Formats: sequence, structure tokens, C-alpha cells
Amino acid sequence: MNERIKILHVCESIVGGTGSYLCELIPHQVAKSGAENVGLLVPENQLAHIEPQVSAAMPTIFTFKRPGRPLGSLFLVERYLRSIRTFKPDIVHAHSSVAGVVVRLLAIRRNFGIVFCPHGWSVDMKGARYIKNMTAGVERALGPIADKTIVISQYEYDRAAEIGIPMDKVQLVLSGIDPQVPTIEPAEWNDERLRVLF
Repeated sequence: MNERIKILHVCESIVGGTGSYLCELIPHQVAKSGAENVGLLVPENQLAHIEPQVSAAMPTIFTFKRPGRPLGSLFLVERYLRSIRTFKPDIVHAHSSVAGVVVRLLAIRRNFGIVFCPHGWSVDMKGARYIKNMTAGVERALGPIADKTIVISQYEYDRAAEIGIPMDKVQLVLSGIDPQVPTIEPAEWNDERLRVLF
């Protein structure tokens, strides 16, 4: 029996690593459960940043206004609450710190599972020591709320233990790379200097 799980991905931003992560994840979930069972909540001003593979998979897209991070977070809360009422997910997958805080804080009387992926602990961002301590406290308090916290590197896993996240809820899933190498025309390089690809 092929059980179709309904999953809603919640992203405060999809620029950078989170977008790449979704590019590997969403097409596989759509293939397994169907496009109507995979939702993606993203800022409306970042729709152009959705990777072509994600767009081609045609998940259900929900958007919220994000004029800036503080005000955008309020719009995210409102749209997230509306999305879970209409989409009725089995699992909500929160990506990065702001979405992780929103989803876990609003987990009262939920009837769905919560997965959180920090995509790099916010504790490790540059900033004043008191902000890092406060952020670590928030992660410790909210850590038990997620059914699973997925970390994508050994460093993130070790850091979760240092921060004080309940390790029985932390799962290391190394970021994968599609074995199919994309066909891309090589860039022209008319220069004798050493070429380094990062």
C-alpha cells in the first residue's frame, strides 16, 4: 500500500542553501505523494528564486509578504496559520531559524508532525554574545517541540548537543547531491591564470 503523506514546507527565505535543499527534496516528494500533497510557503518577492526543478514538480505554492524580516515574520505567522487550515498537512517541515520558531511556537493543539531543519544554527551567526546566548536558549526551549530536527552535517549534529537540543529528536541526514550531472555548456576562459571552482 502506497501511503501518500501531505507535507507543507515553511520557508522564511529560499535564497541560497535552503533553495538548493528544496530542489533536491521536493521533486522526490511530489513523485512519491503527488503535487497536490506537497505544499511550499515562501515569500512572494522570492518566487523568482524557486529552482526550475521545484517549479517543474508543481507543488502547491503559498506566499506571504516579506517587506523586511521583522514585519515579514508577522505576515508569515498569518499566512502559515491560514495554510495549515486549508492545506491540512500531515507534516510541517520548517526550514531555518525564523520559520522554525514560528512553526514550533504555534504548535498548540496540532494534528500534524513537525520537522525542523536549521540549515546552520542561528547561534553560530556573527553577533553579540548575549544575542547568541538568547538564541541558544530559544533553541533549547523549542527543541523538544519538533518531532524531529534534521541536521545536514556532522558539525550541526555536534552543535545541537552543545546547545542542549534533545538528541533523541535530532537526526543527521547529510546533504545529498543528485548523481545525474547536469549538462551545462562550459564557460569560455581565455586567460592563462589558474582556474579554481568553489
